[in-house]
Amino acid sequence: MKIVYVTSSEIPSRAAHTVHVMKISEAFVKNGHTLSLIMPVKNSEHATSAEIFKFYNVAPVFKIIPFLFYKIKGYSIINPVRMVLLIKKEKPAIVVCRAIGVAIYATLLGVKVIYDAHNNPERFVGYRSYLLRRFYKSKNLIKLTVVTETLKQLFIKEGIAASKLYIVPNGTNEVTDHTKIDAIANSGKLNIGYTGHLYPGKGMEVIAKVAPHLPEVLFHIVGGRDEDIKMWQDKMKLDNVIFHGFIQQHALSSYLNSFDICVLPNLKSVSTMNNEDIGNITCPLKMFEYMAHKKPMIASDLPVLREVLNETNAVLCNPENPQEWVDAIKSLQENIDLRQSLANNAYELFKANYTWQKRAQKLVDGINSI
Repeated sequence: MKIVYVTSSEIPSRAAHTVHVMKISEAFVKNGHTLSLIMPVKNSEHATSAEIFKFYNVAPVFKIIPFLFYKIKGYSIINPVRMVLLIKKEKPAIVVCRAIGVAIYATLLGVKVIYDAHNNPERFVGYRSYLLRRFYKSKNLIKLTVVTETLKQLFIKEGIAASKLYIVPNGTNEVTDHTKIDAIANSGKLNIGYTGHLYPGKGMEVIAKVAPHLPEVLFHIVGGRDEDIKMWQDKMKLDNVIFHGFIQQHALSSYLNSFDICVLPNLKSVSTMNNEDIGNITCPLKMFEYMAHKKPMIASDLPVLREVLNETNAVLCNPENPQEWVDAIKSLQENIDLRQSLANNAYELFKANYTWQKRAQKLVDGINSI
């Protein structure tokens, strides 16, 4: 089947959702489909397809189509319509879209769309509010996929028919790189790993309270913007918290392979780069990456994370109680068998349900019968 995937994000970027875009596009092709990825660019001096594939460690198996985004009056209408016209030239069987504006105009112009929602439902006013309501009821909106049960319920409140809503959580790929970072793996200390951004609520708040109580344990922070790293370094001033900075996808496994335990210390409220609170709807990529790398995990005991995790595959702790995290780390440090059991259970769950290829298949299930 021919698929066009549409994103509103500039690529390449350090944003986690761009990793999702590239990996799921690759997965569609691995599943036997052909795919074109349409992405916005600001000018003609954008990254080449080869540079993008290398940045994300993705095979060059699909076409990347840059779309010049006009910053002119009326661009919120002009650009989506222009993009839909580009989509129609590709003549796809289905469009998978993470850009709400494009999805709306695509359905208006007769294109069949799967809208893959990862954020809170949009809030529009005026004519855009009317278009959004019409979009939700359009026969050309084949399905609306979400990553969590909480997000599904939010869309139901917006008037989406439950029959159009499907929960399709995120995922990751099987691990193929089993190398390690010698300086970490051979440190002689327990190595705790965290990967991802350091936005408010992502969990540095927890690590900052836990690390001082475990001076002989090393906490490795992989990712984050330079300004966020500096802020936390200045705030904590701890020798046992090591910031490695942004690491490209092709090198990430080496770090994860080197950690003894990984942490997912989300708070109830989690901010994105756009300051949107996604705490109750988030489906973190790092969770699946930890599972795929067979790492014992300590995670926040939050309903949204319990959609995947439970006591058989992770140690779940109250993010507002640092002592629980200290005790959990000490317990896992002393109990290698428990670490192995948690890691194996998490890996088996990942392999059965949360690979990118399984997610790609779930997105288009039933489309051939349209």
